Amino acid sequence: MAIATTNDYNDTGATIIRDALLHLRVIDPDEPIPAEIGDLMVRQLNRMIKSWQAYGINLWKKGIGTLFLEKNTSEYSIPSTSVVGCYATTDEYKYTYTSEARSAGSDRIFVASISGLTVGGYIGVVLDNDIRFFAKILAVFGGTGRVDIDPVLPYSVSADIKAVYFLNRITNVYDILSINRITVCDPGNCIETPLSQVSYQDFFELPDKNSKSVPTVYNYNKYLDKTTINLWPVPSDYSNDLRFTYESFILDIDNLSNNPDFLQEWLDAIVLNLAVRSASYFGKNVGESYANLKAEAQNMFDIVNNKDNEKGSLYIQPLNW
Repeated sequence: MAIATTNDYNDTGATIIRDALLHLRVIDPDEPIPAEIGDLMVRQLNRMIKSWQAYGINLWKKGIGTLFLEKNTSEYSIPSTSVVGCYATTDEYKYTYTSEARSAGSDRIFVASISGLTVGGYIGVVLDNDIRFFAKILAVFGGTGRVDIDPVLPYSVSADIKAVYFLNRITNVYDILSINRITVCDPGNCIETPLSQVSYQDFFELPDKNSKSVPTVYNYNKYLDKTTINLWPVPSDYSNDLRFTYESFILDIDNLSNNPDFLQEWLDAIVLNLAVRSASYFGKNVGESYANLKAEAQNMFDIVNNKDNEKGSLYIQPLNW
């Protein structure tokens, strides 16, 4: 008996929709899906998986990011889809130092080490006006340590200034789970201190939102196009950055060839629940067969949803008598 060596099975939007329609007996196995029904099912499928995001079921969508702070800046926006906003990354980041001074308007900087610097990535330095500047890396020259950048330097930069670099900026943040303050250090050797989360109202009621020191609390807000983190006190220097845990959005199914942004064990739950959700459109939401389908769909959802829970510690303490 031969056993397969792969474990990458997945369904496309087309196969999920076809199987859901077959459960409802709307089409025959060899019948093509009419275009208008296909469009309806794609809408229903996307609405369903988007609503599931609110359950917090997406354990596989959790990640860790690093947010690079700006002196005297309390609010940081992480975009949902674009890279316009603050500078944060899920990548490993590294540090080097500028090896010579450069004037405002320069389209290049020179660094002591180019190890890990990648074209298309980002590099950030604190300029002589005490503002941290980030630019995209256009070219790297190993012999001289030259790094071509875009945009050009808006202000001069001195030699021997610490520069941070990484490849990708983070987007697609759905929810912030926790935030730690980290000392600026080599990755993996940082001291991390948890920040306390406060409500929107509590943050609003802070008496002096411009107080400058080391951040100790945060509040975050979700918008259609971004997630905004607010810090208090406002960072007074560049000695700290942030490490945060987050959930990213479940991605859309834009066309029938897309795979769902779910783990394999969710495929049955997706098919069955899509059938239940769509049954009323075809007059199939009555009778014993529908009741059985609905119960099976709920059971499959419960099985995978209960499995998709983070294992944590249980603390028990006696009651006070």
